[in-house]
Amino acid sequence: MSSPDEQPGGHPYAQGGYPPPPAKRPSAFASVPVRDYLTDALALLLLLISLGLGWDYRYTAGERIEVVLVTVVSMLSLSLFYLARFGALPRGWTNRTVLGARALANLPYVLLVAVYLVLDTGVAFREQVVGEVVPGGIGPAVAVGLAGVAVAAGPRVAELGSARTVEAVTAWTRRALVALLAVAVALQVLSLAELTTNLDLLLRVDGGWGLALASFVGIVLVTVVVGLPLLLVVRHSAPWRWVLLAVAITATVWFVFYGPYHGEQPGSGFHTAASVASGHVGYVVLPAAGAVILFPVWPRLVRPVAPPEREWFGVAERSWLSVVAVAAGSALVQLLVVVTSGTTGAGIEGWRVVAVVVLLLAGLAAFVARTVHTGDPAAGRPAAIVATVVVAALGIVVLALTGEDHARDIGTVDLTLLLVAFGLPVLAAVALLGPAPVRAWYAVHGGAVREPWTGESQPSFAHPVPTGVPTQASAPVVPVAEPTPVAEPVAAPVPEQVDELTHPRSTPPTGSLPAVADPAAPEPTPTVPLQRTEPDVAGVGEVAQPVPEAEPVPEAEPLPEEEPTWFDEYADVEPVGEPPVAAPVAAPVAAVPPVAPAHPFTAAQASDPATDLEVLAAIAAQAPELRVHLASNPSTYPDLLEWLGRLGDPAIDAALANRRR
Repeated sequence: MSSPDEQPGGHPYAQGGYPPPPAKRPSAFASVPVRDYLTDALALLLLLISLGLGWDYRYTAGERIEVVLVTVVSMLSLSLFYLARFGALPRGWTNRTVLGARALANLPYVLLVAVYLVLDTGVAFREQVVGEVVPGGIGPAVAVGLAGVAVAAGPRVAELGSARTVEAVTAWTRRALVALLAVAVALQVLSLAELTTNLDLLLRVDGGWGLALASFVGIVLVTVVVGLPLLLVVRHSAPWRWVLLAVAITATVWFVFYGPYHGEQPGSGFHTAASVASGHVGYVVLPAAGAVILFPVWPRLVRPVAPPEREWFGVAERSWLSVVAVAAGSALVQLLVVVTSGTTGAGIEGWRVVAVVVLLLAGLAAFVARTVHTGDPAAGRPAAIVATVVVAALGIVVLALTGEDHARDIGTVDLTLLLVAFGLPVLAAVALLGPAPVRAWYAVHGGAVREPWTGESQPSFAHPVPTGVPTQASAPVVPVAEPTPVAEPVAAPVPEQVDELTHPRSTPPTGSLPAVADPAAPEPTPTVPLQRTEPDVAGVGEVAQPVPEAEPVPEAEPLPEEEPTWFDEYADVEPVGEPPVAAPVAAPVAAVPPVAPAHPFTAAQASDPATDLEVLAAIAAQAPELRVHLASNPSTYPDLLEWLGRLGDPAIDAALANRRR
């Protein structure tokens, strides 16, 4: 028997007689995105920061042994994610098992916070404060620590591999938001009950009625700031999710720097804190609520808004509306204190009067911003941005006025003032300037000019005249058939095996144009719909020429339960002045003037390699006659080239073929 080396064809390994060497086993962390590591780092940071903040009126979190123990347990729960990938956990554990174990490890912290909330409520309803054992108060450490616990117990992207896990996490996330809303409202109701209980004592003091009204308005204002965004997010509002996130981030910063702002030192024996007795205790749930709405399953918690820029415009408008409500409520509180001081003879503090005026001006500026942007988003954006900057400047003025009195009142610089100065104006500015869909929309509509206000609207029956096209007054008006709008192709449905996180079942597929390949922007480039057309109207003394009927083209199916809005209109110039009266036609017209294009784009712009990708997408949607130039443009991105190839246009196919040579 011959050896393998003597067999014809050489060694059996060369002929495939031996199996190939085993492939290298991939790393257990190969599918873990950077976001998951940042999530663990954020949870650890929040928990560590909370240990140095005040837990109640007398102690910091680090001075309470029970708080330190539950904080350490929450920190250790972060290791379960890594132990599971190292194979150190039981073989039968799944992602859902790890999620449940991590949630149970953070449950003691939540129960400890509930105990201290009950103790603070008991102290608030007693006539005498209990001694050192239960001093009362809910310090900033509670709010920051709860946020850290929410981040630690939340899901990671790498753990959401199956549809069943996604559904379970989505349900528990919604329950967590409902629980936070219920806790906040219950705490504020207890504050209102405590105020009612002590009402007799307040009314016996000079000016007590004013203080009682100011306290009542303050409790209602806190309830609105905390409860309204949470309630609307529970009801699946996408724009209000961003408002809640801005409020939560502002509240977290406020809690972290709450003690240092008032000059506190660790071990001083007295720390600033909220309480059921002060009416601000509802703020304690805001940082945790902000952490929950950042979970990876958040697209399933809200209804999608199409087109994408509409959601961001809604975010800006709700931010301005929130500024109006918060500024008006804060001004009312300060006004009640001023009136009370005047009736008691204690003297009116001048800075409070100035604060009332400045807060009212800030609310007025926010109202103006919302009005001009809602009426005309394209032409009203500059004025809206200027008004937003004015709101922030006035809010900073109020902070400077109230900051001088912080030594006498631990709640002087309230969260509402920080929202007027920073949180809400910054959100409105980011919504108008930052997202890629908004920038793409303004790239097409940014040149619109607002029509001057004349006091009354004048009827017009003429067609809009495109910018840059000269008109001749002596030429007769000839009715010309409008071009038939071309419906855009409908996007293909998402297959069933697509990941539920990126394509939730509740999200309908939107958009027909391919997205611009921009790694810095996760949102796809918005689809720009075609411009609407109007039927021809014959002038005075004219006879409308018969126009052959064009072949009907199916229109894109509208979104369900959506009324036509300004997003469907894309005319750049509106008719101004009286409609021109056409002269009688004396002789047959030799030639019909060409119809001006209903868009601002040119062939040179479509062929220029320096044209922005967003503008190229807009040209493909709005200028069908220029698509052949897009096929020849070397800067046209691959997704758009693929989309052009599916149109079946011979000229476009020829340009694409030349491109491949």
